[in-house]
Amino acid sequence: MSPFEVLGFSKSFNLDLDEIEKRYYELSRQLHPDHILVTDPKIKLEALEKSALLNQAYLKLKNPEKRLEALLELVGVPEQFKSERLQDSKNIPHELAEKFFELQENGLNSPEATSFKAALKVEKEAVFTEIFSLAVKINWDTPAVEFVQKILNLKQKLSYIRSLVQNLERHQNVSEL
Repeated sequence: MSPFEVLGFSKSFNLDLDEIEKRYYELSRQLHPDHILVTDPKIKLEALEKSALLNQAYLKLKNPEKRLEALLELVGVPEQFKSERLQDSKNIPHELAEKFFELQENGLNSPEATSFKAALKVEKEAVFTEIFSLAVKINWDTPAVEFVQKILNLKQKLSYIRSLVQNLERHQNVSEL
């Protein structure tokens, strides 16, 4: 069962977080093994499995990134294309890569590197906003391939930005030692 089915929601990115939590707690009270008064171990195990499935569904749906991953899985996007680690060179923001390489040559511990890291974080938030605004517009029952592909391209861009930020932070932490 998909996390949407488990919690009783339609396939949609635009879910109300309060409603997700409310539904989770309602179902949790019904399904939690501690509330099952039967002593039959098979029924207890079944309740434990349902409760675990409910917890997993809740964790996926309450987090927008994980919710998007669940939607991509439901529309049949193969695992290797969902991964942010898959890098297609056309999705690498070349201006960011060039700036990073320039900073590597001049020293990643400069004030310029710190301001670049701040700019990357702003860019990361802009990419998140673009991904989420696309995800809200998609009819996930019959998604248009071009919209799904655009989301995948943006996820790869996001991955590259995250990687640059991690490299800067790692270098700055090593320099402080």
